[in-house]
Amino acid sequence: MYQENPVVQSNWVVYLDYRLTYDDGEVVMDSEEDGRLSFIQGRGHVFPIIEGAAEGMHVGDEMELQMSPEETYGLYDEDALELLPFESFPEGTDVCIGLEVELFDEDSGEEVDAIVIELTDDGAVVDMNHPLAGELLTMWFRVSDLRPATDEELSHDHVHADDEKH
Repeated sequence: MYQENPVVQSNWVVYLDYRLTYDDGEVVMDSEEDGRLSFIQGRGHVFPIIEGAAEGMHVGDEMELQMSPEETYGLYDEDALELLPFESFPEGTDVCIGLEVELFDEDSGEEVDAIVIELTDDGAVVDMNHPLAGELLTMWFRVSDLRPATDEELSHDHVHADDEKH
């Protein structure tokens, strides 16, 4: 399935060099520090706004996207704050502001990452919002490579490459 001048299309592995920044230009993450991003196009591995923008691009093409919270990590939800009694933390845990904890959501049956944001006499307030919730983000990216996904990658629904972030 060789193409002389391939384009980003469904079921192809896309490699992006990228830089994600807050609205004020502060870098959140980038490929120089974190490694380039790889994903299978059309599988929902990245935000739909990124997949949509990348569709049809060639290796070397660049783009910059402004992404609203609704297009990325969602709006900040005050209901995602919860007061946990100190007894609910494992014995010996130094409960302090900034402590990252993994909680179990009984409604969804999934693990949820949270961070302690406040200490009170009654316990610790944890924030279960994604750290980038509510943020207007800008993403610059360049398609650095493209290839058809292998049958194994398609059946496993992820890119098989040890040196890539996916």
